[in-house]
Amino acid sequence: MFYWRRVGRIWPVHLVALPLGIYAFYVAAKVDIDWPGLISSVFLVQTWFPDVTPTLPGNPVTWTLSVELLFYALFPLVAPFADRMRTRWLMVATAVGLFGMYLVNWVADATLDPTMARWVMRHPLVYLPEFLLGMTMALALRRGWRLPLHPVVPLAGLFGWTYLYYQERWPFSDVVEHQMEFAMRPMVGVLSALIILAFLQREARGHRGILNNRLLVSLGLWSYSFYLVHHAISRLATYEFGRMPDNNAVLFTLIGMAVVINVICWALFTYVEEPAEKWWRKHTPKRWLDRGGETGGSALPPAPRREAETAPAPV
Repeated sequence: MFYWRRVGRIWPVHLVALPLGIYAFYVAAKVDIDWPGLISSVFLVQTWFPDVTPTLPGNPVTWTLSVELLFYALFPLVAPFADRMRTRWLMVATAVGLFGMYLVNWVADATLDPTMARWVMRHPLVYLPEFLLGMTMALALRRGWRLPLHPVVPLAGLFGWTYLYYQERWPFSDVVEHQMEFAMRPMVGVLSALIILAFLQREARGHRGILNNRLLVSLGLWSYSFYLVHHAISRLATYEFGRMPDNNAVLFTLIGMAVVINVICWALFTYVEEPAEKWWRKHTPKRWLDRGGETGGSALPPAPRREAETAPAPV
């Protein structure tokens, strides 16, 4: 049932948004359609093939869905094994995996031609440590593990890393710049996980923070639709109006575009994504409902009590 629910969550709005991506990145861009590449993007398997054309076919942003598809496929299979591992060993495995992710990026850049190196860096298998990072954090929290951390700290870390990565790399040597490039994905993954962790811990203590704001909750609901259409709409705007000037006035243009995109995302969520998911769930095969219950249950069994690990640390 887990797989059935994932299909109903991902594909309907993906298929509805795909024609917009095709128009923006093929028709308006005057790029010939490579049908094998486009078809691979429909089924979200495009990152498994090194020779698709263009490099990110179909709706380009969906390459990350191709990565997530592997995570979804593995989750029900891996979760019971992860649940039997002690938290400290999960953390060690996660750290080793993230370091391995950094090494793979480094080796690919050093030994492969640029096109093949970029494909390796986007391959779903390379992102498995981030999958393990999410599972480790969820299991650790579920077992009562806590980290004294205010959300401002990882948020500042992410802002600082982003600013350093995009704006201030020029004072560094080429070697340092390349190392920052190789470490970018693991670093952003860790900082993002820490942000989520910090907010979840506050929620668990009963603090209603900024993320409970109704507007932010709505933006979160629309975020999948936003992810699917924002790049295509911004590309079409570039074709129509040209590149935005590099000055402060561009902020107003960005705000206006954000409003337009979010209105479209609201419509997609309200009239496509949510109704389609409800319809899909309503048509879950009865034999799966009888076996798994109405909600389908969790892929994780109840965690056994481990006193040494479940006693919450002071926050």
